[in-house]
Amino acid sequence: MRITHIIGIMGLAIILNACEKEKSADTVFINGKIYTVDETMPWVDALAVQDGKIIARGNQSDVSPYIGKNTQTIDLGGMMAMPGINDAHSHLYGGLKEKYYCLFPAEFTPPEVKIKLTECVAKAKDGEFIMGGYWVSSFFDIYDIPSPRAWLDEISADKPIILADDSGHNSWANSKALADLGYNKESPDPMSGTIVRDFDGSPNGLLFETASGEIEEYYDARWTTEQQDIGLRHSLALMASFGITGVKDASMRIEVLKVMHNIDVTDGLTA
Repeated sequence: MRITHIIGIMGLAIILNACEKEKSADTVFINGKIYTVDETMPWVDALAVQDGKIIARGNQSDVSPYIGKNTQTIDLGGMMAMPGINDAHSHLYGGLKEKYYCLFPAEFTPPEVKIKLTECVAKAKDGEFIMGGYWVSSFFDIYDIPSPRAWLDEISADKPIILADDSGHNSWANSKALADLGYNKESPDPMSGTIVRDFDGSPNGLLFETASGEIEEYYDARWTTEQQDIGLRHSLALMASFGITGVKDASMRIEVLKVMHNIDVTDGLTA
């Protein structure tokens, strides 16, 4: 065989291989009830996906030409499928809160909050802190508690307690938590925030806006890498259960990003 013929055959093989690669789907779904989010063809039985994009849809015969040797074929067995949902505003850090926060409903009364906090304090080890919530933002308009700090001190004087309200903008802290952050009679209000005070100028335990943000950030940074990992995995699993495959986090700290990167490298993110 002439060398030119060999080169020609090799070239043809390369072209055919390239065409096959271009045509083949990464994944083909068959035998399903697939919602396409396209008004012209909203429901199909099968579809083919390449590089994250739908390249063919219809019934099995429509997608069969796109099945190559490396294509993963998934039989849905009659189940429903649809493109992933993208969440435009979320907080992946909420998974850690569900796992480790001392949580109670916003409609809880002071006696009910006290019972719940007492349980959480009893479970906390020496050196640990209690973060939780969520008290309704009108809590201190409804209930007459002149010093939220003193009220919390009755529950725990040695373990820091930091409780967020239902808006996520304000906090309620005991003396230990305020002291850890250095909030005292001489502390100025942070920009765009307020340290609510007793008559003598001492913090009364209520912190608004950036004053709240500072104390929450201080303690949020003290969760362990393992706790953050468990919390993020919980968030990802919850999102996956609702079909959420893309998310825009509205408030992300570098420590959390590092943990998320590690999950991505070791196991792969599901969103």
